Amino acid sequence: MGEIKKAKPQTRVHPKLDFQNIINGVKLDGLNDEARAILIVCAETGCRQTEIYDLSPSSIHLDAAVPHIKVKVEDGECQREIKNKASRRPVVLVGAALEAMKRFPNGFPRYRGKEAYSTVVSKYFAENNLSPTPKHYVSSLRHSFESRMIKAGLSSEERGYMMGHSMKSIKGREVYGNDPDVRIRALYSELVSFETESWKPREPEEIFRDIDNILVEDGFRVTSRRR
Repeated sequence: MGEIKKAKPQTRVHPKLDFQNIINGVKLDGLNDEARAILIVCAETGCRQTEIYDLSPSSIHLDAAVPHIKVKVEDGECQREIKNKASRRPVVLVGAALEAMKRFPNGFPRYRGKEAYSTVVSKYFAENNLSPTPKHYVSSLRHSFESRMIKAGLSSEERGYMMGHSMKSIKGREVYGNDPDVRIRALYSELVSFETESWKPREPEEIFRDIDNILVEDGFRVTSRRR
């Protein structure tokens, strides 16, 4: 069965550097297509590398009303591990992340179930001087994604849901109620995702308005706090 394991803390990377080098950077041309697509999805979702390259075809939902992937423990041919229970979550795909997953609708068989991905990409980054310092790791993309959410004004709870962090650890107590649905997660993602040649995020004011409207539809009283 899949198990839960801990990860080492990593160093942050400047978000603009991530965007230029990974999404639009021709310096990644030397990487194979699967490795490059995994990088793009990690950069634009905040997912851990293993959460993306270990995806099973059944966990990829590109034809859903809100395209997304599901991070979960899996057994059998596509057995996978996750960091903790809070990591089990839907991850919405917009912009560059959606475009990358559409190129690989069945996942990444070249790296699935293997541990070679991090070594391959880290070596490529080092050889091509793509890391600001030797202490910056490819997995630092995850921390950069959270930095973008902070700048966008998302609360620690909202960021935690997106990142797969434990709400109990964030709030210091047991947390009850439902997680945000995929519609709201999609809007959170749009707030922090970078423009591509074929897609452009809307203005934050419009996105926050849509978030509030969904909450009101679900019966919540909303106090405007981000304009």
